[in-house]
Amino acid sequence: QVLDEASNGNEAVEKALALKPQVVLMDLHMPECNGVEATRRIQEEAPDVKVLVNTVSEKEKDLVDALKAGARGYILKSENPEMIAEAILYVARGGIIVSPSMAATLLREFRILEQPGEGFTLAPAGNVSEESDASPETGTVQQPAVEVESESTNPVVTPLLSTTSDTPVSSADLVISSPIEPGTVLRLHKWLTDVAEAEIDWVNASLNRDTVIRITLRQPAPLARMLDGLSYVAEVTPEEQPGDKTTPSDSDSPINRYRLVLTKE
Repeated sequence: QVLDEASNGNEAVEKALALKPQVVLMDLHMPECNGVEATRRIQEEAPDVKVLVNTVSEKEKDLVDALKAGARGYILKSENPEMIAEAILYVARGGIIVSPSMAATLLREFRILEQPGEGFTLAPAGNVSEESDASPETGTVQQPAVEVESESTNPVVTPLLSTTSDTPVSSADLVISSPIEPGTVLRLHKWLTDVAEAEIDWVNASLNRDTVIRITLRQPAPLARMLDGLSYVAEVTPEEQPGDKTTPSDSDSPINRYRLVLTKE
């Protein structure tokens, strides 16, 4: 649902703060106040509002500046409408997404900035609440819980069952190893909702670390075998839940966890 539109950066900030939408689709080059500054102001005053930049600019500086300002994604206007629509849904649920053609630029920037003594913050600082059970519905003005990337190291992979197990599960955490191809992640996201009929509870996303997607299946299903059958899933490995509570939990029952390695088909 489109709540409103703005003709310049200042107006975008005013309407975002007044309406508190789940996602602001932000242009970069606008009169009065550019998109980077507008994003920064929105994030300072309403960090729960997620900003997805949609621009024609393929400049490295624009990409880095937008992400540093707090944008959760950077999608070029040349992408097909279906990808842009899926990116909006993905960002609304907590994901971070960058156009495939800009991914190599971003990874190169990470290698430069993540030298000893350097830092690179993509999103406003915050903590993932262990009590968070928000599952925002697209099209409302309800403020979703903010999911931020974890600074913890990856948990040790421990084989728990066969990757092609027929054991039905009701809920699971899908850990997507970095680096990832944005189009493939969106394809998986769409398969989960349309084919597996899963509810996306939240996304704990990162551009240069693991991305975790918590899902709930409407009917118990052999998820590991289903994932293993997808052509763009190269590997499915069962994994223990981290003991440091880096992901929110709304249940005392164990959550199945699978590490996925995705490939561009």
